[in-house]
Amino acid sequence: MEFQGLTGVWNGEQKLAAIGLGASKWVTMHGFALNVTEDLSGFDQIVPCGIKEKSVGCLNRFAPEVTPKQVRKDLSDCFAEEFSLEMIPFEGTYAVEAGV
Repeated sequence: MEFQGLTGVWNGEQKLAAIGLGASKWVTMHGFALNVTEDLSGFDQIVPCGIKEKSVGCLNRFAPEVTPKQVRKDLSDCFAEEFSLEMIPFEGTYAVEAGV
């Protein structure tokens, strides 16, 4: 589904992924977020992407077998292939990975 003027990945009325670009003082920033797991409670405190009339969803609701670990691996593999890179595994712990 496509919504005029809204970016991201949508499944029906729910936004599953967001992309963003920005620039400030000649520095560019970019990124994306993909909601994989069911805990979306953090979105209760904000208006996600400034969109009041739509809700946030997650990949697990439509593909319950998908895990954050698998998504990280698949994204890393696709990124490496697209840009002809060799990814070097890092065994560090990130806050977002705690308990995963």
